[in-house]
Amino acid sequence: METKSVLITGAGRGIGCEIARALAADGYQMILIDKHFPDDFESTVELMTKENIPHLILQVDVSKKDERAWLLSEIKQTFGSLYGIVNNAGIHNHTQFQNLTEDMFDTTLDINVKGAVFLTQEMLPLIKDTGSIVFISSARAFIGSDHGVDYAVSKAGMIGATRSLAVELSPRIRVNAIAPFSIDTPMIAGDDETERQERFDHILLDRIGTPQDVAHAVRYLLAEDSSYVTGQVIHVNGGAYFGG
Repeated sequence: METKSVLITGAGRGIGCEIARALAADGYQMILIDKHFPDDFESTVELMTKENIPHLILQVDVSKKDERAWLLSEIKQTFGSLYGIVNNAGIHNHTQFQNLTEDMFDTTLDINVKGAVFLTQEMLPLIKDTGSIVFISSARAFIGSDHGVDYAVSKAGMIGATRSLAVELSPRIRVNAIAPFSIDTPMIAGDDETERQERFDHILLDRIGTPQDVAHAVRYLLAEDSSYVTGQVIHVNGGAYFGG
């Protein structure tokens, strides 16, 4: 069976790192990028090296056109083609509306949605038939936020991109999104006790989600098991939002 290469953005920590570990276990060749890799990412690199998983680890800012172009050349030279992209890179300012600046808004959209869209566009020549693209959106795209208008707007933009690209790239490439809610990552590590309790109050399954929960959904959307699924949003949220 042909080995497939998958590009994961924001792979250095949290959800992205867990997706990388899960897909490596499935035997994919890995291209892992992040703006900054933390020191503890070394354990992920060691895992792939130990398991003889072909991989590229590259420091890339997806909001920068020249860095995306360099990434394209590196992937083309090393692997020649791509099977899938997981657009996971993102930032969240946790800023209330009255304190939101235009610069903050622009930066959030540049990374969360503009970077994802144009990275996907630039990688298209490398993606083979039956390829799969996954956008990591958020339940905030549907239910809004009282501390991140910019974040909610960017994640809603990812949903629009998902549905539009599913139409435009069919039948050659499938495009889907995942919309998590309250996943236990550094992004919510700063919550105080009240904020964490508010998250629990919205979750029917009575636990905060894990990065593994999201990784399982990504594995499905990249696998042949989902070959008849495109243009969809999978809500990984413990019942906090039913979808629609």
